[in-house]
Amino acid sequence: MKKVIENKMNSKAYEIGMLLIVLSFIFVITIQSVNSIEIKYGSLLNVFDYIITAIFFMDYILRIYISENRIKYIFSFNGLIDLVSILPTLIPRAMLDLRAIRVVRSIRILRLFKLTRYTRATKLLVRVFKKEKEVLLITFIIAISLIYISAVLIYGFENVDQPEVFRDIPTSLWWAVATMTTVGYGDMYPITSAGKIIASMLIFVGIGIIAIPSGVISAGFLYELQEERNDSNL
Repeated sequence: MKKVIENKMNSKAYEIGMLLIVLSFIFVITIQSVNSIEIKYGSLLNVFDYIITAIFFMDYILRIYISENRIKYIFSFNGLIDLVSILPTLIPRAMLDLRAIRVVRSIRILRLFKLTRYTRATKLLVRVFKKEKEVLLITFIIAISLIYISAVLIYGFENVDQPEVFRDIPTSLWWAVATMTTVGYGDMYPITSAGKIIASMLIFVGIGIIAIPSGVISAGFLYELQEERNDSNL
């Protein structure tokens, strides 16, 4: 019986069905944010949400049942996503105010991570991240270090001239992140010569730092895709 359930859950039809349910949830949560639709069809959308939650709940229970190591599955990434995908709907709305209800509804968007189980591309990406985790981790550490160093330096040079803008290091961190990612919202910018030099250097370094993980992930993805094609041709 356990084997039969496992085979059915791993079948293409089951995966497509769950994929369609997740996509249906995306549609529901999107139109539910429109006040006119929420007022008119709120009750119907809530019923649909309960139905989706019930399906996810059955999926979660069945996966625990067929898992060889149930504790490992429960605390795995997929297991936690499966659990989080059902918890928000189970919280009684009467216990929450309007803001809390919106927060709970927003948490439901984590259900999107369930797509990683049913799409081939995301499975390949997960394998790439696992294989290249050391390079990506080092790049992340370097980026965080540069952001913090830049925030400290820009605070030291700009605080005297712009005490209301660069008022402390935590505030300067926001500027460093926006600058390194080359977003540059324009809400904070240096006016001193030293500050402008630091900003210029950070922008160029940021382009290089961002390019490293992008190249690693792209190369790894292409390699995994080629390996999968070679295996399928055997």
